[in-house]
Amino acid sequence: MTLDYYAYQNQKGTIDSAACRGQELHIAYLLKEARGLKNKEKNKIRDCWQKSLSVKDDPWEGNPFDFCQMPDSLAFTLDTSAIEWLPQFSFVLQLPFKIDKPYISKDEKSIYILENPLRREKIFKTPMLAATGWKGALRAVMVQMLVQWWKQLDESEKKKRSNCKQFVSWRLQLVRLFGTERGADMDDENYNNYLDKLGGKYQSSWFRRYLRRFISPSGSIVGRLQFYPTFFKETALEIINPHDRKTGTSMRGPILLECVPENAEGIFSIVYVPFGPFGMYKKIHKEAVAQDLIFLAKGIRAMLTVYGFGAKTSSGFGKAKERLAGEGRLLLKSALSLKDLESDAEAQRSEELPRYLETADRLIEELRRSDGTLKEEDEYRQWLENNKLKYNKKRKQLYSKAKLWWERKQLEENSLQDVASEPEPSAKKEPFITEITFNTLDEFYNQVQRLATALRKGGAM
Repeated sequence: MTLDYYAYQNQKGTIDSAACRGQELHIAYLLKEARGLKNKEKNKIRDCWQKSLSVKDDPWEGNPFDFCQMPDSLAFTLDTSAIEWLPQFSFVLQLPFKIDKPYISKDEKSIYILENPLRREKIFKTPMLAATGWKGALRAVMVQMLVQWWKQLDESEKKKRSNCKQFVSWRLQLVRLFGTERGADMDDENYNNYLDKLGGKYQSSWFRRYLRRFISPSGSIVGRLQFYPTFFKETALEIINPHDRKTGTSMRGPILLECVPENAEGIFSIVYVPFGPFGMYKKIHKEAVAQDLIFLAKGIRAMLTVYGFGAKTSSGFGKAKERLAGEGRLLLKSALSLKDLESDAEAQRSEELPRYLETADRLIEELRRSDGTLKEEDEYRQWLENNKLKYNKKRKQLYSKAKLWWERKQLEENSLQDVASEPEPSAKKEPFITEITFNTLDEFYNQVQRLATALRKGGAM
């Protein structure tokens, strides 16, 4: 239809000749296509267009086909300081990633040199992955995780109430995160949704009854997740050549695809706000947030490295590297101290204390006086004789190490007293925000698991 339109306009002579001089490359290319000119002449325009693919800092630079970087002043990217204004247990996630396999998408623009243009922001023409694209990709991955778990069960296991309850709980968690399922009719007589057919009529009825009774009478609810678009600074061209399965020959020749190339960087950003009737009690509320943290971390890691995002993911496109492009951050608004996060590590370290210590700041009984101070060497010898023990080489080394530790502890306490004697500046009261950082996707998942555990133990309303 596009070529017919330009052929008709060309016959009427209404297309401005300026298009052929490069002021609008897409129209110029389609005009030559409509005139049936040779590939050599068309390739000149395509070569000129390829040189303009790089993203520039300044808008347009006088050429309407150039692409410019999205200005920060428009606030299309996530501002992590907004966590201070969100409700308790909200969190924001910024995950800078690096493309491992080229990212491909489909733009809605009909007038373009290629049949497969990369999606761009409409005004600044910046390559982008829309917030709706992220939401769809992540939800599809999490549904696939549910499907794989359910299909691995045999028929007898699928009939167990515990597994049926887990299926319904998993499905409700998807609603809690992403909102009401598309195509899920609340009428009990209609089970046409994919998950309805997968779980069967019993689980579907259970899911709908719970949703209507405890969540929303209409069955419709907005999800807790808010997604942000990702903008890229690099573009390139990918070539695919589909072959006929029977003859093994090329079906239509090489096809050019506009893409975001390997090693290009972007930032995945989401905001989680725990609103709605999911868990009105404090304990249940915290447990739901902890479950969502782990579920999201598992899904995000799988989406970026296994399933992919964008178009042609089944062919291996749209994947990210395991190592992030920078330091990732997750900020959780909760009265959660860093000690809670490090409790497991401290417990592990306590098991590896030196032999002369009972705890991290307390000597063992044979080395300390009743007031907790270190015994003199003669006192220690006397204690050993009274208990019919020998002051051998091993115990002498033990006492020497304990003495060095005690002297170092005294110096630290004296320095702290000097600092305490100085007047303290007025402390500015800051909201309780727990932050974790990470540099790989595996580290991200492990840190989130520790954060969820600490939230279950010590998160306060």
